[in-house]
Amino acid sequence: MRLPRSVRVGSGAAASLLVPLLLLGCAAPVAPSGARGGAPGGDASDPVAAASSPVPVASEAPQAERASSRFVPERIGLPGGVEAPVVPVSTVGAELVVPEDVSQVGWWDGSSWVGDPFGSVVVAGHVDSLDGFGLFHRLWSTEVGDEVVLSAGEGRQAYRVSEVRRVPRTDLVDDGEVFDADGDPRLVLLTCVGAYDAARGGYPENLVVVARPVR
Repeated sequence: MRLPRSVRVGSGAAASLLVPLLLLGCAAPVAPSGARGGAPGGDASDPVAAASSPVPVASEAPQAERASSRFVPERIGLPGGVEAPVVPVSTVGAELVVPEDVSQVGWWDGSSWVGDPFGSVVVAGHVDSLDGFGLFHRLWSTEVGDEVVLSAGEGRQAYRVSEVRRVPRTDLVDDGEVFDADGDPRLVLLTCVGAYDAARGGYPENLVVVARPVR
């Protein structure tokens, strides 16, 4: 997946920042080690179906000086009491590489840190593999008002879900709320959704879950 173009994202000071687009490499279900094959089994007509389509993201934005109370997330807690590891992920060429292990998710190291007073903390992940669903399939049932927690060591930050929406994958690149480095602090969870179509390159939509920090 190549760097197709550049876009302006954000508002205020961030609106003048020209950033390249990158893609999350999940156009098809992730194969476990040594496995081959196409889409996993399941109901492709599910309204939030087995998902892993490309998720465009903005390139790394400058980071402000970090206070000791700010941290890189190491674990995520989703509604229902489910917890899982979060690992830093970065870009290789024009692709954001998330963990192949679908029981983990990746914090994009070009986004804000937990506790920053600005911008998006971006966490992305696959939702399926050839063996079945991964952690982020639970986002399919996430609702406004649900709580998500990021933590590392003694650091802990709770977020309240304020928005859940589906976006055509070709439109996500223009979504300033997702990638704005200068807006109000928020957590953005990204995964993929829709009916898998190999002929069209995978899954057609992205699921965007936006959550605000609980003070």
